[in-house]
Amino acid sequence: MWERKIHYKMYKAGKSWVFAALTSAILFGGILNRDHSSTVKGDEVTAVSQTSSSSVDKNKISSSVQDPTKESVASAASSKSELNSSTVSKAAVVKSTASSAQTNLNQSNAKQTSSVSAATSDAETNAVSNQQASTTKQNSTSVSQSQNQASVNVKQESESSATAAITTNGNDAQTAANEVQSKQGDANAQFANVHDKKVLATSAKPTDLQQAQPNYQQKKNGNYWYLLDESGKYVVGFQKIKDQNKTVYYADNGQMQYGQQHINDAWYLFDNVTGAMQTGFQKISNQNKTVYYANNGQMQYGQQKVNNHWYLFDDVTGAMKTGFQKISNQNKTVYYANNGQMQYGQQKVNNHWYLFNGVTGAMQTGFQFINNQNKLVYYDPTGKMLYGQQVIHGKRYNLNKVTGALNVNPGQNLIDGHWYLFDSQGKMRIGLQQISAQHKTVYYANNGQMQYGQQRINNYWYLFDDNNGAMQMGFQKIPSQNKTVYYNPQGQMQYGQQHINNYWYLFDDNNGAMQTGFQKIPNQNKTVYYNPQGQMQYGQQRINNYWYLFDDNTGAMQMGFQKIPNQNKTVYYNPQGQMQYSWQKIDNDQYYFNPTTGAMTTGQAAIDGTTFDFSSDGKLESLMAFRNLLAQQINENLDYKLNADWQSDQDNYLAFALHDAAQLVAQGDLDATAAAIEKNLLENGNLIGTVAVYTADVEGTNVQRAAASGTATFMDWYQNQLKDTDWTALGTGGILDLANPNSWVASYILYRPGQDTATQATTATSTPTR
Repeated sequence: MWERKIHYKMYKAGKSWVFAALTSAILFGGILNRDHSSTVKGDEVTAVSQTSSSSVDKNKISSSVQDPTKESVASAASSKSELNSSTVSKAAVVKSTASSAQTNLNQSNAKQTSSVSAATSDAETNAVSNQQASTTKQNSTSVSQSQNQASVNVKQESESSATAAITTNGNDAQTAANEVQSKQGDANAQFANVHDKKVLATSAKPTDLQQAQPNYQQKKNGNYWYLLDESGKYVVGFQKIKDQNKTVYYADNGQMQYGQQHINDAWYLFDNVTGAMQTGFQKISNQNKTVYYANNGQMQYGQQKVNNHWYLFDDVTGAMKTGFQKISNQNKTVYYANNGQMQYGQQKVNNHWYLFNGVTGAMQTGFQFINNQNKLVYYDPTGKMLYGQQVIHGKRYNLNKVTGALNVNPGQNLIDGHWYLFDSQGKMRIGLQQISAQHKTVYYANNGQMQYGQQRINNYWYLFDDNNGAMQMGFQKIPSQNKTVYYNPQGQMQYGQQHINNYWYLFDDNNGAMQTGFQKIPNQNKTVYYNPQGQMQYGQQRINNYWYLFDDNTGAMQMGFQKIPNQNKTVYYNPQGQMQYSWQKIDNDQYYFNPTTGAMTTGQAAIDGTTFDFSSDGKLESLMAFRNLLAQQINENLDYKLNADWQSDQDNYLAFALHDAAQLVAQGDLDATAAAIEKNLLENGNLIGTVAVYTADVEGTNVQRAAASGTATFMDWYQNQLKDTDWTALGTGGILDLANPNSWVASYILYRPGQDTATQATTATSTPTR
């Protein structure tokens, strides 16, 4: 029998407090018939009956109503509501009539069906809603496991769901519509016939899935769930239902899919009840296999690393493999336990001991050393450990009948083509070992076998003889890598700069290769040279037909002017360290170096039939004299009004800067324009002012005649072309055409301080006459 209990709950509606009756039913003397629960495919699960009724005055049922997006305000208006007792699949259907329109509040049935017996009520109440009848959430009791999913924002409707209609009565109270729904989602919208909807194509794969919008609606029509967008079109493909924490798939006809589905050449699995896309390990009972779905829902094949364990899945069916398996492309046999995980180390399988590599899982064969048991055992080609007397590769061995350990003699033992070393207690030795009788150090790997060739041990490279395994020291040629390396007395390869037998060597920081030729030592800010034997060189060295000079102490390559005392000469090395010869322009001056010895020329010298004068520091005096005479004669013609003495003892900074700039112009290293020169003076001399520049080609059989010609040319330009005499300083530059000693180039710069040319309306400059 049923016993009905009535509970009242207070709600806040607007400014009024109202009561709603909550009814629970208790079953006495029997068990509910199984017909009270139903299971359907899709988002439905086994339904659990829940009865709700009210025993308050049927004419005064009142409750607050909240719209999911706006607060509904109940106003006093009259409407008629009839609560008729009817059951559709054990779900109460309640009809509501509002004053302005009839609104159907359809219960969502996402993920489960809640079966509710509603009390019959023929009460008539009045209600007007500002927006639409809103629902409060009613919780289902004992439902299937899928009820644990969160409620969705997507609106849901099931034609077999319960619809609650509640009306309000004036200002006395506002009625709350207690909608019965399996998922505490909002279901305020009316739906048209889903068969009239058009399909809206969306996500085709999980990586492109879209979050179902809050205004999308889930609707059940017949036995199928559909998802509709704002315009009523079907949404298809993968969809994320956030509030139910699931990803589902809608076929092209809009229907939610279940079970195994083949989509875009990949297999997926969807829950048979909720349609939720499955991931991880899954048992496919009717195919008697366990498979694995990645986070994107796709079935996986081949080798897969899952939670730090390796698994193997059939390349065709995806079935998880167990037992011995051959990995052909890695040339190994491995073993997967019943849980599908690859195994490592010693494993007992079908009463036989096997050994699998601790890193790769590869099954081991042949003689193997078991470190933690200090024994050498033998595994046959099938991987099984052998015991007792065994003939292996034509030689008889005695293996312990219980442990499988090989019986050995102290000292070196040749076993199956490999040398092993055992002490007097029969314990196998590993690592670097001194064989005193053979005057050699050898290395035994962790498996006890002597090693040969290059070996990396404790982050050091060693080299062992290919025949006897003896550790190598000193310089060694590695033909296969085309390099020479060096091993110290401990056998370790060396890197960087090393002092060996009173010579400095350099070895590559990465591969240890001995370096030769020119090498930059960054941390010492020097370039040095190593001969073909790898030894650093010092002093004068002839390399590739050039003479170089290296510091006697540091080996640093020298540049610039250098005194060679034992040859009583000064020479010049360019920035590449190479000795220079013949005419050279250095820092705006001309020098001459002996074409054979490189010795710098000083004093008077006849060069190619022409006599030149050089200062004691090697500068061409003819050029210096030409520039000095130009400045002196021009200033004399202008009554010494210009600051032009650039070689005085008073450090005339302005004159020096102007002469330096003029020399750059003469050499072609600075544009002969006012703007370029003013910029140069500002950047290099911090001088702000206006300049006028002029250049000219002059002739003269000697310095005096060339200077006189250059002075006359300047005065003609100054008086007849420039017509601006307001200047304060002069700079001169010049070069001699070495191919024609009678031909000179003169450059002149006039300067006055103040605003530079770039900011003036007019510019007093000259036009070069070269």
